[in-house]
Amino acid sequence: MQLDFNYLLEKKPDFYELTQREQIKYLCFVYSKNNNQPIFAQKDIKDLFEEFNLVVPSHLSQEFSNLTKGKVPALVKKIGGYAIHPSVDRSLTLELFSNTSPDGNEKKSQNTSLFSKYDFHPEIKRVAFREFQDGYYKTAIQNALVEVIDQVKNRTDNPTVENNGRKKDLDGDDLMNRVFGCDGENIPMIRFNSLSNGLDKAEQRGIMNLFKGIVGVRDRKAHLNFIQNDPLKTIEYLSLSSLLMRLLDENPPS
Repeated sequence: MQLDFNYLLEKKPDFYELTQREQIKYLCFVYSKNNNQPIFAQKDIKDLFEEFNLVVPSHLSQEFSNLTKGKVPALVKKIGGYAIHPSVDRSLTLELFSNTSPDGNEKKSQNTSLFSKYDFHPEIKRVAFREFQDGYYKTAIQNALVEVIDQVKNRTDNPTVENNGRKKDLDGDDLMNRVFGCDGENIPMIRFNSLSNGLDKAEQRGIMNLFKGIVGVRDRKAHLNFIQNDPLKTIEYLSLSSLLMRLLDENPPS
């Protein structure tokens, strides 16, 4: 996407001081009023930012993920982050600022100590430890959630559904309904009890909803500009993932 930044700055000198949301709003509803400029849909502008979000390492702060020019805020360089700059050819370039503060090794040691206090499922340790240790909390959570969902698929031989004469792999809520659902004519592929009475079925539905919940969390963290800087909250997500993995271990497909 190309924008005439000279015109933009003439009309909005403080553009680079705006937040990302304010910049998006300005580009969509103010900048496009000039008859000589293309009119950009809000979705197109958001997609522009999201493309940058996807290539930026998840551990970097996205608080300053807006268009900037000239001096980058000192805080970006201090905490780690990135900035987007318009080039002379009107294209956009990305500049990363990794957190190389001298206490990096201390933080890594603290994360290692915190992680070791919890007896996570071996598969959760495998996919999340290194990321958590290095402070990549979002990636650690994402890896753990994806691992649980992949295990559900693998242990049930990747359930499919017919779609226009073709088989389609199930995912998301459809996958969890097929594997764990106990209502109607569906026979669950994985049972957490004998399903002999109403209480058993209620428990089955409750655990199924836990699995459904991680699907929603996975999708949000994969597609939105999500920031996770809290190691304790990350531990809680990993604990939930670990619990679900142990439930799968204890209840193989019937």
